[in-house]
Amino acid sequence: MTTQLTRSEELKDFIEKAKTQVTYGLIPQTEIDRWEAELKYNVSAGGFEDDELSTDYSDDFATIEDALAACKKYGSGLQWSRIELRDGEFVYEIDPVRIMRRDPVTGYFNRCSDDGSVIVNHYRQDDKDDNAEMPSEFEIEDAIGQLNSVHSHNDLMLTLSGFPLDIIRRMAEVQEINDEDHLQSCDELASTMDKGELADLLRESAEHCGYC
Repeated sequence: MTTQLTRSEELKDFIEKAKTQVTYGLIPQTEIDRWEAELKYNVSAGGFEDDELSTDYSDDFATIEDALAACKKYGSGLQWSRIELRDGEFVYEIDPVRIMRRDPVTGYFNRCSDDGSVIVNHYRQDDKDDNAEMPSEFEIEDAIGQLNSVHSHNDLMLTLSGFPLDIIRRMAEVQEINDEDHLQSCDELASTMDKGELADLLRESAEHCGYC
């Protein structure tokens, strides 16, 4: 059975093969440097020796998902571990906090605590159910505040997926996006619009759907 490579593994394998071509002038070193820069997440873990940190594990990754998996795998049995992000002139330490958890049945994301426990999300609205309690009012300003507080496409998509489905469908309809798949619509909305545009569209869609 073939094991699926992660994005980080694919990139590292590609870089190692490309390095063999630098000597022959087929690939410039600047290209190697550019690809290596994509491995911007570093995971380190280790212990202490005479009050000094000792590093027993260190590796670079292309995605936060790969970094999180490595931190869990290699850092759980050691005294310390951390994830760093190299961005421009700075290195940031990342302290991951879980904010949403995927429902294995519906595929939608529900808000959760850091330990993974699901929190009832008053923005979520599943398909119409006569016995289900639906929110009488969509708190648009709070929702826009959520949009403005995220900093990545993935977080933006997750935040959008927590809004009522009829609003997401309306937003997708206005943008002429095929919204048969809810998460696909959220992903496309997050890909094609900035936060200001999404906030305006969210307000318009909420008003159209009678939430405010």
